[in-house]
Amino acid sequence: MIEKDYLKKQIDLFFEELTALLAKKPFKEEKLKHLDLLAEKYTQHHLTYFFNTPTETLLSEYENDPEALEIISELLLQSNNEPATLQKTAHIIKYVDAVSKDFSFRRKNNLEKITALQN
Repeated sequence: MIEKDYLKKQIDLFFEELTALLAKKPFKEEKLKHLDLLAEKYTQHHLTYFFNTPTETLLSEYENDPEALEIISELLLQSNNEPATLQKTAHIIKYVDAVSKDFSFRRKNNLEKITALQN
């Protein structure tokens, strides 16, 4: 129970930092730099690792950590709108949705956003 509370607090802290970053509307390079720092802080990998690593590899690496996958999907979604990245993000979100015991409006909204961007 304590571990779950800790993970929940970490995810909440991540989203607070991400919200603060997005509220500033920084230049793209600065935004990517901040997203990379958040990626390293919460996942111990740089953002480029998630761009370059195949989706199946990420899912198998983080299969026991859906919270980290949720953070990764949010980082990818906020970083760019390229079709390959959107497809990877949608796949990760669907996987997290399938294995998570918690319903998330954020995941649902992100999937809708991805669908709208792909059309």
